[in-house]
Amino acid sequence: MRMAENGKTTGGDRFLLAVMVALAMVLALSVAGTASGEDMPAGTSSAETAVKSAGKTGEITFPAGSYIVDMGDTFSDDAQLKPYGLIYDLVLNAKVPVYWVINGSKTSQTGVDLTYNGRNYISGPFVISGDDVDYNVRSMLFKWRGYGVRIDGPTDTAVTVADSRKISSVPRVVLDKQNGDIAKKYLVKSGILRNENASDDRVYKEKATPADLDSSCDDIYVMPHAEPTTATHSPLASFNKGGGYIWAGCHAVSYLESNTKGKGVDDGSMFFLSTNGLLIGDKHKGASGVSGAYQVAGAASDPIMQFVGNTFAAHANGAEEIYMPAPGSAWRATTRVLETDPNQWQVLAGMSPGPAVFMAVGPGYGDYGNGMVMYEAGHEFKKTPTPTATPYERS
Repeated sequence: MRMAENGKTTGGDRFLLAVMVALAMVLALSVAGTASGEDMPAGTSSAETAVKSAGKTGEITFPAGSYIVDMGDTFSDDAQLKPYGLIYDLVLNAKVPVYWVINGSKTSQTGVDLTYNGRNYISGPFVISGDDVDYNVRSMLFKWRGYGVRIDGPTDTAVTVADSRKISSVPRVVLDKQNGDIAKKYLVKSGILRNENASDDRVYKEKATPADLDSSCDDIYVMPHAEPTTATHSPLASFNKGGGYIWAGCHAVSYLESNTKGKGVDDGSMFFLSTNGLLIGDKHKGASGVSGAYQVAGAASDPIMQFVGNTFAAHANGAEEIYMPAPGSAWRATTRVLETDPNQWQVLAGMSPGPAVFMAVGPGYGDYGNGMVMYEAGHEFKKTPTPTATPYERS
């Protein structure tokens, strides 16, 4: 994740990288853990301002000799996912920053973020500045081209963009011991890890519990399908309040935000993204199946939404494929609802105030001084058709 001048990961920049880890599981959280930053009216708190402006450069000119990573190729998994491995490689091993260019004014997923030499780049391209390119970096870029990453350059002329986000460090991921191996597969698929037997303490640790968290070096706790309880997962509350990020999927989500006695964390201590808990997954139906009515609600300029298409089908497996507030609860005002099902049965029947969501993200407990929390429904997305599984992993 991002780091302060003293080398320690800071809270606002953690955002710059969780898009790299369900894809890294989560580079969606660190890079994408927050909104694009334009929605900051007068009176916005200093904590919110810090998070939403994390890593922002303002207008920046990349000199001739720069390289552009094309993220708009939707025909290849490698072209969409392997760039995250490249970013980890450059930042960790070459000590070179990468710039993420997202047009804050775009209104569609195919909106243009950067134009160079008559070519339009969409879906959040990355740029390696010519100022940082040497023989070692060129060798790395050549290697990752061989892995399927679409890299254009070196540029013949300078390229100026209105804004970018500078990624100068990457998050360390902690994988929950119950099903963290699911997330590890995404790290491998993106090239962040070479294979499932690879070990890199800078990148991740596995088979962990919240009691194993070290706030000085652990950035994101990743928990796919799990059954957290107050007894086993209570340290997550203090981890989040100390700036730690949390990614949860499938059954783990409603068990974290349980308001059902005897199910999950049932003492109300982990209402991260809702005001008073979610319907427990054991007791509610899945998505409606009326996929034509599903809605992409996230802003096109939101860092987490830098993919083309939707993730709807990727959620249709596992114990819990959608989430919704319990009666008397609601999604917090600070929670960004990214994809929704307006026809979910419990919502239409008035058993939940809704909306029913596939993906949501926001600051824990509604406080931007805490770490970001992201929920994505479904169990293991490798099982789903590629057109929707890949956007899910990118998010």
